Amino acid sequence: MLFISSELKEVMAMSDRIIVTSKGKITGEFRREEATESALVAASAIGHGVSDEESQPAVQAEAVPVEGKAG
Repeated sequence: MLFISSELKEVMAMSDRIIVTSKGKITGEFRREEATESALVAASAIGHGVSDEESQPAVQAEAVPVEGKAG
């Protein structure tokens, strides 16, 4: 299931994997247990005039395969 929301607590409660996008690009990918509100906010700030050093997510998670049916 794909779930889209800007409500961080809702996203963290309902997701197994969280992908953050900013200006049409993926800027962060997290497993639920690794995600923090500050990391998600930092990933969402990338590309919005915040320096790259300040806006890097606190946790860089490795890619997690999506399980389930295709299509």
